[in-house]
Amino acid sequence: MKRRSIGAAGLWLGLTCAGVAHAAGSSLQIYGTVDDGLTYVSNQGGGRLFKMDAGIGQPDRFGLKGREDLGGGLSAVFQLEQGFNTSTGALINSGVEWNRQAWVGLAGDRFGTVSIGHQTDFMQDVSIRYSNGFWQHNLYAYHPGNLDNLANSSQIDNAVKWHSASFHGLTGGLMYGFAGGNALGRTVGGYVKYDNGPLSVAATYVSINKRTFDFSSRLGISSIFGQSALSATNVFKSDAVNNTGIGASYRLWSRWNVHALYTRSEVRAPGGSGNMFNYDIGTEYRVTEANALTLGYSYSSFNHTHYNQIEAGDLYSLSKRTQLQAQVTYIAATGDHHAASYPIGASSNHDQMLLRVGMYHSF
Repeated sequence: MKRRSIGAAGLWLGLTCAGVAHAAGSSLQIYGTVDDGLTYVSNQGGGRLFKMDAGIGQPDRFGLKGREDLGGGLSAVFQLEQGFNTSTGALINSGVEWNRQAWVGLAGDRFGTVSIGHQTDFMQDVSIRYSNGFWQHNLYAYHPGNLDNLANSSQIDNAVKWHSASFHGLTGGLMYGFAGGNALGRTVGGYVKYDNGPLSVAATYVSINKRTFDFSSRLGISSIFGQSALSATNVFKSDAVNNTGIGASYRLWSRWNVHALYTRSEVRAPGGSGNMFNYDIGTEYRVTEANALTLGYSYSSFNHTHYNQIEAGDLYSLSKRTQLQAQVTYIAATGDHHAASYPIGASSNHDQMLLRVGMYHSF
């Protein structure tokens, strides 16, 4: 009871301060997304599965954004954001309150924005916007295993990030993460992006040391690059993962968009190294202002396995903040290898189909 009272008082105080700050030419924004739905999986670990699966169309999140006008085109900015599971109410990362973002920085008209703290990498900031998963509002449409981190399964601690101001549509950025020390978990990254009317193109690079992967559950791989008996509790440990992304999108006319993305994930480990290559191509067609049809194809290759994935969806917006979704995702792996949709995990055979109906509401 005491905790609830403190929480209510804190929220009231925050809203009051938001009003005062706005009156002074600054702002405080409370925002979030609530997403849930029903999913049918044809094969997960050898059996059919029918489940509630939250955060598929949009990540479940609650956050605060703030800006204080310091004068002369300079502002102090911050963002706090936590992820949760609508189906259970639990935090995505138990014990970490602001598990998606927690940073503070300065924004200027001339130099852009410099921020420090717990932040997303540039694959999530930039490359994702050319992917099938982004355009289809479909987490299942991201690549097997999420090695390129488009699905934002991991963020960077102790990071310094710079986004430049726009110069005739051209922007760029740099990032350095000290996570755990100068070598353990160290992250470096950069990007360049060009937006001009209907055209958008970007190139991104992110290198993360000591990243871990659950190859057993996610891809059905129990031994790779000298590490064996892999499981959910004995995860694969890399020396480094180097991600590259090149993407483009073009709006052909007011209702039709096409997009494409290439990503490469170089995985280095003491016992060997390898690359995962991913190629996305897709389109969105708006039948009406409220109704969008999506179609995409993805090809991935990793560790002598090839994956072909097709995704389609119907997105119907009841308002600017509420959307209904109907989606199908089908993935097939070559030979005797396991199909594996992210984040569902590996099938017991070479293919896997997912059917989902859901909705999200943003505020």
